[in-house]
Amino acid sequence: MSVSRGGSKQLAYDVGDQVFQSEPWMFCIMAGKVKTHCYGCLGRPDDGRGDVRRCGGCRLAGYCSETCQKADWKPRHRDECKLLKGTVSEGASKPFLLDEDDMDRLLIVLKIIAKLKTLRSGSSARQSTQTSYLASCLRKVL
Repeated sequence: MSVSRGGSKQLAYDVGDQVFQSEPWMFCIMAGKVKTHCYGCLGRPDDGRGDVRRCGGCRLAGYCSETCQKADWKPRHRDECKLLKGTVSEGASKPFLLDEDDMDRLLIVLKIIAKLKTLRSGSSARQSTQTSYLASCLRKVL
């Protein structure tokens, strides 16, 4: 930090400068946006149709482009797809109907489970401790 002539402090960066960037541990699209927004980048498709391209496996996740779908497969959707398929996908037989809030909660829980499975399969000791803690929290919630 530097000091200006008037004695007030001046920051080393300007308004609007990016000062920190981090990937979220997990993120989830809201149930009400599943049909109109990309499951990977959360943006809207710019192909003029306004529809997202559906995943052939779970039929729930939709993507703005094939590129976005491929980029999301290994790091995220591959493990989620297995859990989503037959659970919340369109056309799956459902013993009960979920409102949007319940669907949001269900999607979040399924994503947490998928993330924990991914972390367990190849993680460091630190990640393993975090995973165990998060799994215990999830058991309390369920």
